[in-house]
Amino acid sequence: MNLFAKTYIVSVTLLGFGLLFAGLLQWHSADPIRFIVFLLLGLAAATWKVKLPGITGNISGSFLFILIGVSAFSFAETTVLAAAAALLQCFWGVKKNPRAIQAAFNVATLSLSGAAAWLGAHFLMQAFASSSLVLLLAPASCIFFVADTGLVSGVIALVEQKKFTAVWRECHAWSFPYYVLGAAVAGLISASSRAAGWTASLFVVPAMYLVFAYYRVYVERATQERVTMTIDEHEHEMVVSTR
Repeated sequence: MNLFAKTYIVSVTLLGFGLLFAGLLQWHSADPIRFIVFLLLGLAAATWKVKLPGITGNISGSFLFILIGVSAFSFAETTVLAAAAALLQCFWGVKKNPRAIQAAFNVATLSLSGAAAWLGAHFLMQAFASSSLVLLLAPASCIFFVADTGLVSGVIALVEQKKFTAVWRECHAWSFPYYVLGAAVAGLISASSRAAGWTASLFVVPAMYLVFAYYRVYVERATQERVTMTIDEHEHEMVVSTR
């Protein structure tokens, strides 16, 4: 691993854990029971993992609950939820446990992405003096998507010495619909929580699994199409070379 990659990993890890500890120092929970329930649901969603083609990594359903945290929880609660989900995702159902630095980087990345989404969305809410869920969750989902995929693509580009844009396009550009659908479901749960209470909003949670199931099928089809295309191109090259 080159020096730039090592510096990048250390910097992201320190920043992510710095924001996590800053949140813990100002810990506040308006409704601890609600937070614990959604934390457990977020941990369960972290086990819904989809293998991403082209990289050694996966994406889970935990980001849905991080977006809910942006609309319903404090900064500290949101970053803790993100960190806990990332830690479980690192070790759940893996054939080989990651190294300590890999786990730390993953936890820091999701914590940093969740923190950026919370801070950015709430800044806009205050700037426009609005309480609109759309104004809150739309930018939050975009910020989270850019931060999460950008940080991961950055480390891959540095380690493998590839162009950042090429890595991002190859690994994450096509996952944006999943984030959009997730933001819509998170908005539905947040809206129902405001209207009928957070316990009633739990009836919408199964819709999250449907979003995950749809995305898993989508990725499997995309991966299969990519494999088929590669085989076809290879066979075409073989035919051309034999003429």
